[in-house]
Amino acid sequence: MALGALNRPALGQIAELGSLYDARSDTLISRSIFKGAPPAGASDVKAHHSTDVSTVSVRSFKDKCVQFEVGAELGASILAGMVQVDGSARYLSLRNAAHTLLRCTIITVEEELKLGASEITESLAFSVLDADIATHLVVGVRWGANYVACRDTPKDAAAPNEARNNTQSSMDIDLQRLGRLLSSPDPDGVAGMASDLERLQGSLPSDLSVFGDVLSGDTSIHADASFITACSFLKRAHQLISDTGDGKGMPILYYLMPFPFLGFFRLVDVRVNLTVHQSNQACLEALMQHFDEAHATTEMIHHYLSRCRWFTSIVPPDHIRDIELQLQASTAAHEALKLELATALGDVRSGKATPDSVGQLLQNFQANGMSSSRLRSLASLTGKIDFAEKLMQEGCQYVGFRSSALDCLLPMNPHGDAYILYFNEAMGGESEVWEDTQKLFIELLHDTSKQKMMVAVDCDAVGHGVPSESHAHTRTVTRPVTLRCSWICAVCQSPVEYGYVDDGLYCDCGATPFDGWNSKCNDLTHGQTWASYDRQVLLARLKNLEPFEELNILILGETGVGKSTWINAFINYLTYETLGDAIQAGDLKCLIPCSFNTQLKDASDPDGRFIQKDIKIDKSQQEHDGARDTKGLQQDNRNLADILRVLRTYGKLHSILILLKPNAARLTVMFRFCIKQLLTQLHRNAANNIVFGFTNTRGKVEIGLFEYNVYCFDSESFRYLAARHKGIDMGLPEDNARSWEYSVAESKRLLKHIRGIPPHQVRSTISLNETRDMIMKLTEPMALIAQKIQTSIAVNNDQIAKLRNTELSRAELEKSFYVQRETVESYEVGQPRTVCTHGECVEVRNDFAGRDETVIVYKTMCHKPCYLSGAKWNQKGDPELRECSAMDGAGFCRLCSHNYMDHMHIYYDYKSITYKHENQDVSRALIERATDIELQQQAIELRKTAIEEFKLEHAQVQEAAIQFGFFLQRHAIEPYNDATVEYVDHLINQEKLKIKNRGKKETLEMLE
Repeated sequence: MALGALNRPALGQIAELGSLYDARSDTLISRSIFKGAPPAGASDVKAHHSTDVSTVSVRSFKDKCVQFEVGAELGASILAGMVQVDGSARYLSLRNAAHTLLRCTIITVEEELKLGASEITESLAFSVLDADIATHLVVGVRWGANYVACRDTPKDAAAPNEARNNTQSSMDIDLQRLGRLLSSPDPDGVAGMASDLERLQGSLPSDLSVFGDVLSGDTSIHADASFITACSFLKRAHQLISDTGDGKGMPILYYLMPFPFLGFFRLVDVRVNLTVHQSNQACLEALMQHFDEAHATTEMIHHYLSRCRWFTSIVPPDHIRDIELQLQASTAAHEALKLELATALGDVRSGKATPDSVGQLLQNFQANGMSSSRLRSLASLTGKIDFAEKLMQEGCQYVGFRSSALDCLLPMNPHGDAYILYFNEAMGGESEVWEDTQKLFIELLHDTSKQKMMVAVDCDAVGHGVPSESHAHTRTVTRPVTLRCSWICAVCQSPVEYGYVDDGLYCDCGATPFDGWNSKCNDLTHGQTWASYDRQVLLARLKNLEPFEELNILILGETGVGKSTWINAFINYLTYETLGDAIQAGDLKCLIPCSFNTQLKDASDPDGRFIQKDIKIDKSQQEHDGARDTKGLQQDNRNLADILRVLRTYGKLHSILILLKPNAARLTVMFRFCIKQLLTQLHRNAANNIVFGFTNTRGKVEIGLFEYNVYCFDSESFRYLAARHKGIDMGLPEDNARSWEYSVAESKRLLKHIRGIPPHQVRSTISLNETRDMIMKLTEPMALIAQKIQTSIAVNNDQIAKLRNTELSRAELEKSFYVQRETVESYEVGQPRTVCTHGECVEVRNDFAGRDETVIVYKTMCHKPCYLSGAKWNQKGDPELRECSAMDGAGFCRLCSHNYMDHMHIYYDYKSITYKHENQDVSRALIERATDIELQQQAIELRKTAIEEFKLEHAQVQEAAIQFGFFLQRHAIEPYNDATVEYVDHLINQEKLKIKNRGKKETLEMLE
């Protein structure tokens, strides 16, 4: 279409008469039709002093454009970023909701170019006219200033809706009052108006933005001054304008004339094709509406996000992040749309595209899922937030995401009753039942006749469903099974913790049985007296506590290796990252008493002699003796037995730490004996849990030379801290700080390794030792049986030799039909024995005490002697036997693994005897019919048969002993020396001593 004259708002852009303008891009070009400045006398200047003040309601970007006389084409260019606005026009880029706008326009001068003046022809730059860079030139300028005042987006966007609406309404009313005051006649001039403004200024809101073309006496400043009051700038507006642009102010409107009109004034003949096409008006209005909806939706979502951040207990943690990502995607898509829109507008105006191209671009954008309705759907929890906000305003407690749990709120209820509303998001669209439930709950909230606790539980947040409907006609009370508050020791003021292994309560004072404490609440309303729990009730509640994570570490080391110091240092290394933190805390962690000495220079001695300082750290807890005690072998065995006794109380053993000195070339003989002694007690599965720690390793051990299960610690930094705690400075703080950091790293590495390996099941070691104990108890009787069998064989061999070498009378031959046999007999004892009557633990003998009768021998004595009183004699399965120390908690024997129902108390024991056995049937037949030689031969054969039976029994005993040894070798870390062989060796040594005192050699030879 042909070009026409335009009235184009300045929008903060500066141009002078004769400047060029390109309607295809809606931009003022920094070139002029003149060769230099406009010639003198070529312009007409008319004074035009007027002030126009108005207040209007603005709801869209189109409404804003109307206030600045911006058409649809120019508005589209502004949206596309083709036109950079400044001054008062920066208001057009403000994103805010519907609001009241106060606009003040001050006109000072209108300046017009006189195209008929003779001076113009001589000053024209014809080269500019031949170039296709512009479509219009500036032929007139309106001078003055525009001012716009409007409210900002409320800073309390997350505040309740009613409060926000009241703030906005009050702000709009005040702006309207200000507009009426400024537009009314003022007989007293500006000074009189100022006094009225002073009275109104106090009621204007502080969050007011003012956009103006002239805000400072310095004309180089064209920015808006946000957050100043309307009174301040309006009182000075005319003065600011008079100081700007030679008293004219700033350009606020340009009159533009197309280049072809220059031919009417016979100035030049323009041959360039300067046709500019316009876009479809409906498409441009749809584009403005889309950006209005996008801005309104974005503002709504930002407001929704503010509410979500305010009410964090109502929305899921990922909900906010998801919306932020969607907002970022929408913002990026609209920025890309603006770039495409700028290209499309340029193509349409240049004739390269159809007028509907802008509309097609918008349709494609919305078809790709970038509509405002899709963005508004993100605010899916608005109803839930409104409901929860209403409840919380009424004083209701809310249990949701990142909030206190219901079990924590109910114990703090100071009132008698509590009402709990369970709901979820799905119930929001349900039937009248949900509406009635809400109504009833709110009525209870408003009811002030009785104090009560009101709680709303968001089931979506707490992770369980809404409880099913139920009716309670009686008062239902639920009591928590966990402790309501922390327990603090009244002596040491440290937290009291429950030990799941030994049922003790622990604090910094030490360990005490759980039923040895008295309690008093710090709340004065609970009384001032100390009271004790019922033992069974307290134990049941303690058992219901959730166990804390534990790592059970068995620490071994010979006396003097520094076990106590290492344990105390280890606790401090895990508590404080650096030595400086430990010093600053002023709290030395100490679990076990320890002591050490150091040598310090005597400052009072002129010769600089050293004195020894003993540093002791005392604590109420006790430490067991080392793996190698200085009191002898028996004490070592007692210590090992004590270790195994303690291990019985633990289900898992996570690590066995063996502490060594780094300067020892090898283990001492006794400590090596003790370690091997312990290894024989441990199950083979515990080998993976053994680690080695070297103490006092400063400058002695390189960690890089060791495997993953070797750790080096320097306790010197802990000694430095302990000495400092006692007021003694050992010096070298930098070295000790580095030592501390190194030991902290080693401690963490040790814990990481222990956590990463499967714990050793202590039961396997306990079972191994119970089996070993049983083997040990069988060792002596087996050796004794073997000795008796050998004795029986030797006696019968002697009798065979005697029968062969000696002529015996018939009476003596008749006596030789007796076979000498070793057996056992019973005798009464003062203390009862707990024996097992199970078939596997008894022996049926028909030669008991040398008598020809069948007797049951209880060969497994599980507790000898037993000090349990109350169990009946010879009564199998007496309930009192459950209390026998041989029984475990489940009522099974630790020795034979049979139930207590298979056990009984007997009051006799067994001892070995020798008797002669006679085969009466054979003896009578031979005596009556055989000759003397036949009698002699038969007696020899009888003894040979007995010897073969003895040898067979001896072989069976040896086989059992071998199997015992193989069992221990397969399951223990260190092969166990056969206890049977060890005992026989002991007997051999005893016989050798007897021979020195004129004893017989036969027994020695038999044992060997």
